[in-house]
Amino acid sequence: MIPMKTAARRERLLHHLYRQATTVPVVAELLGVSERTVYRDIIALRDAGHDIQAASGRGGGVRIAPDSRPRPVHFEVA
Repeated sequence: MIPMKTAARRERLLHHLYRQATTVPVVAELLGVSERTVYRDIIALRDAGHDIQAASGRGGGVRIAPDSRPRPVHFEVA
């Protein structure tokens, strides 16, 4: 499997989070990356202004804030 580029992976992560709440292990498997990579992507997306909420423990997970609207995604090409 060819690794997905960072920008494409983060866009796919956002798309998934706007559709439903989920967990980091589920997203990691979906994207074919480590859980640590998903956590780094979530931090980067938060830094870019996306309102991603997370809760740890049983019943926790990650999601986009309920009142949040999709916004344009801008990534720098490295």
